[in-house]
Amino acid sequence: CQPGALVRDAADAVPCTHSATVRVAADDASVSIALACDTGTLHALAAGFVQLPAARIDDALAQDALGEMVNVLM
Repeated sequence: CQPGALVRDAADAVPCTHSATVRVAADDASVSIALACDTGTLHALAAGFVQLPAARIDDALAQDALGEMVNVLM
């Protein structure tokens, strides 16, 4: 799930096992905003987002933080 320009070798690609999406709809158009990452990145992003040590971030909090980040992008 990484853009091809950022991954030189397919063997280096990290599978995105977590994602969050929000759909923004208007009268005649819509767009979806999404973030996807692997588990390690999910926990690192969450720790930074909620300003807690990584050791205090469980899977549920990490996934919730990813959803909140998508909401901020909206």
